[in-house]
Amino acid sequence: GRIFKISNINEFKKADGSEGKVVNVSIADETGSLRLTLWNEQVSAVEESQFKVGDVVQIFNGLMRQNVYGQLEISLGKYGGMKILDDTGFLPAVDALLQNNNLRNYQRINIEDLAIGNFEIRGTLMKIFPSEFIFKSCPACNTSMKESNGKLACGKHGEVEPKLFLSISSVFDDGTGDI
Repeated sequence: GRIFKISNINEFKKADGSEGKVVNVSIADETGSLRLTLWNEQVSAVEESQFKVGDVVQIFNGLMRQNVYGQLEISLGKYGGMKILDDTGFLPAVDALLQNNNLRNYQRINIEDLAIGNFEIRGTLMKIFPSEFIFKSCPACNTSMKESNGKLACGKHGEVEPKLFLSISSVFDDGTGDI
């Protein structure tokens, strides 16, 4: 696949008090996309610019799973790896992948500059309000599903297997404002 986005590197404290790092590399081809999560020592490949947006890569011995959002995700584990392949033009360019796969590559802005549209913001989660965190919606029309006779059902499509989304009612602050 082709790398179309690389997240910022996040550093964190592990439960044992040691430091950890994580970065997400988003990869796509003409059929879809997935996220490759690199942990700790693996992050150095991104820090040292061995991989960059636009590179065609091959992942080997990766571990695939479905994350809590229902999306495919790969981690390299102990024996996995990723290497750059020659770009033969077989895969669409980054812009075409973003458009064809309906992928999002949002501009990062401050909260004080928010307007109508889709943007990426970075800040601190200040408060989480108690609520149902997993939102169950109809895969056909994306409306909320209700429980009826012990089963989930859509008012329009009846009993269907729901799509799951994470929904967190919260206050987020980036120093320029909150939302």
